This record gives sequence, structure tokens and C-alpha cells, in this order.
Amino acid sequence: MKALSRIVLAILLALIAVVLVVNVRYLYTAPIANTWTWWPGDETWLMSEFKEFLMTGHYINPNAPGSVYAVSSGLIFGSCYLTAVLYALPLLFIKGHTIDIGRTITWIFSVLTLVALWQIARQYRVGPVLRAFGVLLLASTVCFFITSHSARSDMLIGLVVLILAGY
Repeated sequence: MKALSRIVLAILLALIAVVLVVNVRYLYTAPIANTWTWWPGDETWLMSEFKEFLMTGHYINPNAPGSVYAVSSGLIFGSCYLTAVLYALPLLFIKGHTIDIGRTITWIFSVLTLVALWQIARQYRVGPVLRAFGVLLLASTVCFFITSHSARSDMLIGLVVLILAGY
């Protein structure tokens, strides 16, 4: 790799690190829990459903029993076992705000999505500078910011789709 390419790669990797550090600074404050995304209360009821399932074996929203929110859809989102284990298992061992724990888990999936993008591009022999630029583009979008800051399984679904489509 030529010296200029190494310098550009180092700059792009540094920018990715800056974007991720700035994003993680606002992980628990922006957006305000249960607001800006999809519909009000979605983070609370999702985390409540996951915890309720692990504790009782019933996949219902304890905050709204009998409502339409007790019904799920989709292969990954509808898999109460997968989402409950990934999102609610830590709630049984870590004491803290459920949305904060859910956002932390989503953040981990977000970083794994960036790593998967890097690895898939590497598998297709995309150069490191272009790979870093692609990861930076994804990490710096508003959509990535909002989705990586919500206690929802959207990043998990995106990660699975990326892996399945990429390999």
C-alpha cells in the first residue's frame, strides 16, 4: 500500500472512531426514550415484552395485556426466543434502566454491523480505503444514529440481512 493510501486510510479510520465516540456519547440521551422513533412507547413495551417472556414464558406486553402489542410479526422480530434472550437476559443480571440496557445491546449490534460491512467488503476484495469510506458513510448517517440509539431489534435485523446477503 502506498504512503498516500495509508495516510488516507488512517484519516478515514480516525473519522470512523470520532463518529462512533460522538454517537456513543449520546447513547442514553438522544433521542429521548420512547419518543422520536416509530411510535411513542415502543422502547418500553419491547423491553417489557422481552423481560416478561423470560420471567414468565408468556410473550405479552405486561403494560398492555390483550392489546395488539402482544402480537409480533416477522421471522427475527417475531422470534420471541431470540430477541428475549438477546435483549432481556442482561436485565436479569444487570440492574439499571431497561431502555438504557436495550440501547447498549443495540449499540453492540450497530458496531457489529459496521464490522460485518468491513469484513464483507474485504471478502469481495474491496480496498481498505474504500472499505473505510463505506463504513464511515454508514456510521455518519442520521438513520444509523437513530437506529443505533433505540432499544429495538432493528439493528439486529439489519445485521442479519447484511450477513445473509453479503456471504
